[in-house]
Amino acid sequence: MKIFRYKLFIIFTLIFYFQSFFVVNAEESSKDNEGGPILKLPIPLEKPTYYLDKLKEEVGHTVVGFSNDVDSLFGDKSKGDVINGSLLKFSWLAVKVEGQEVSHSPEFDLRLVLPRTEKKLQVVVERRTKQVSDIFQDKESGKKSKTTETVVGDEDTILTAGVRYLITQGNNWNLYTEAGVKVKIPLQPFASLSGGRKFLLNESWSMNFRASLMWYLDQGLSETTVLNFDYPFKKNFLFRIGNSLTWVDETGQLNTSNGPRLYHKLDDKRGLRYFISALSKKNPKMNLYSYEGGAYYRELVYDDWITYETGVKGEFSRVNKWELVPSVSFKLEMLLGGT
Repeated sequence: MKIFRYKLFIIFTLIFYFQSFFVVNAEESSKDNEGGPILKLPIPLEKPTYYLDKLKEEVGHTVVGFSNDVDSLFGDKSKGDVINGSLLKFSWLAVKVEGQEVSHSPEFDLRLVLPRTEKKLQVVVERRTKQVSDIFQDKESGKKSKTTETVVGDEDTILTAGVRYLITQGNNWNLYTEAGVKVKIPLQPFASLSGGRKFLLNESWSMNFRASLMWYLDQGLSETTVLNFDYPFKKNFLFRIGNSLTWVDETGQLNTSNGPRLYHKLDDKRGLRYFISALSKKNPKMNLYSYEGGAYYRELVYDDWITYETGVKGEFSRVNKWELVPSVSFKLEMLLGGT
């Protein structure tokens, strides 16, 4: 009985406290400039989208403001109103592979553009895909894979922080160098040289070439080349033949990924993509050990900065005796910053 009375006393105390709190705030907010009461009840509540816009505004101002502070250390011009494309990208990925628990992977990328250096320098904190060979070896050994065609899970990425210097950027070659550290204990330095160019083959076909030479202290030297052939048709479709090759100096192994992809733009906010990939390796002879295929739906759900993507994927691998292993995924992405 005493316990019941004690609980009852606490409940009435809390009710009295909150009632007093709202009455006082309502009275304060209901006075005009001369102190006279102009009671307006009920107190209006903001729409949920108000808080989303507020979040984007506050985080965006913080990212751009920090970028401008860093920029002032490098640039020779005083601070002022300049276009700043600094961006913070936050994403959350959930994947369910048949026979495995649901995996969750929060990720973030931070790009600080320094416009007063004529966009020659960028401070980049991002999740970088592991050496492609490492991911392929995980698949071969039967380790849990959370990968999709363009989305990689937390186990397949590493967090890096570095400074990127843009050597040239234009209609021809895009070339840049980067140096920094891999965020792990102990910290591991890295350096890279990357470049790419788009070639028009005829009125319909184009070729996109990208190459990256990467060095990690703990993994040595590696090189990755991507060669895509694109064919747009009927305004809203893009057919692509995707090809990638990775070489790792330490093992001498070559890994390749090849296959067609189809992108369908439904409207300005929605799109579909389909892909089929064949994974091969050469160590010492070239052999194919896995097929993948899937379909994904992507939609811009709020303004121009909140997007989600969901889809299904199937994998046939030698490790699983060429039996189908299906999976489903969901990804939420927010882009904050930029002016």
